[in-house]
Amino acid sequence: MNETNFDDEEHDSLYYSLINDLLEKNIERYASQSEMLMSQKEIVVEVDGRAISYQLTRNGCTFRLTKNLEGSKTISWSRLGWRKSAKREALPWIFAKSEATALMDFPL
Repeated sequence: MNETNFDDEEHDSLYYSLINDLLEKNIERYASQSEMLMSQKEIVVEVDGRAISYQLTRNGCTFRLTKNLEGSKTISWSRLGWRKSAKREALPWIFAKSEATALMDFPL
């Protein structure tokens, strides 16, 4: 196994661990954000100096991550399904995933 693969595996392990930790820690906030996003269709959340915007469509959610000072961006789309219940179930994980991405891949 080369060092690059080890680094990728280590990064992935830390990334998914952080997602789980964020879900556990912020589940109430994520539930509230889910309701807000389903109502407004677009919200912006700031996490540790990083702006994350979410846009909800009929069957998916896009998040855009911007590092305020440099304008660096990442964009991700996730399929959610049509039903509100499917959105309520999936959005907390998307919020945790986007925040983990912000914290690990966009250092200030």
